[in-house]
Amino acid sequence: MKRGLLILLLLSLPSSSFSQDINFEIDFSAVYWAPKSNDTIKVSIGNKGRYIFTDSKQVAKSFGSITRRFQPAGAKEDPDLKLLFDLKTIFMLMEVKIGQNTVLANVDLNQFMEKGKSIDSATVRNLNATPTALKVENNGKKYKLYGVAPDNKPDDLIYMAFDERYPVDYGAYFSKLMSSATGELFSINIPSGILVHVEDSKGEIILELLSIKKKKQKGSANIQLNLE
Repeated sequence: MKRGLLILLLLSLPSSSFSQDINFEIDFSAVYWAPKSNDTIKVSIGNKGRYIFTDSKQVAKSFGSITRRFQPAGAKEDPDLKLLFDLKTIFMLMEVKIGQNTVLANVDLNQFMEKGKSIDSATVRNLNATPTALKVENNGKKYKLYGVAPDNKPDDLIYMAFDERYPVDYGAYFSKLMSSATGELFSINIPSGILVHVEDSKGEIILELLSIKKKKQKGSANIQLNLE
């Protein structure tokens, strides 16, 4: 392993994480199809969107530049990757397993998205959803299509449909994430339901819900290294 990567991972861990117990609950799991890459992606959601968990193989591929660093020389094993996002604290818990190697990290995403800079803008941007006259059908049910765009770029539209039977509170849990990612204060005003359909302004599908299942699950992790 390169020394620089090891130092980066160690610096990414807040000092409290080495004695931290993490407990979370999952309420439902959804499988999506991404047509551009012809991939399926599974995500599990808990506490109205605070927790997002995935162990999808396709997500692991997108983290390949990181996981390959833990690959033993000459080995060709695919990594098992588990990710838990806590959107209230903007932390990501990552577990990587390759062969007999296991890496567990609890990462403060703010450090990477803000690049050490605080948000000093007093202007609040709004991400708004405007209902259209169009509907999309998914698994035998029709959903209203919304045009979604930031108020400072109203022509930067994407279209989304939501199923409010599966609550996801974007205003409570995604506003802080977008603020950290953009460096501006963001308020999200879109329907509180799981995404069913996403397409671009030209009508090309970006994401389509294949299936969803309510399933209560409890999860936990212990990040601890002790000397006695």
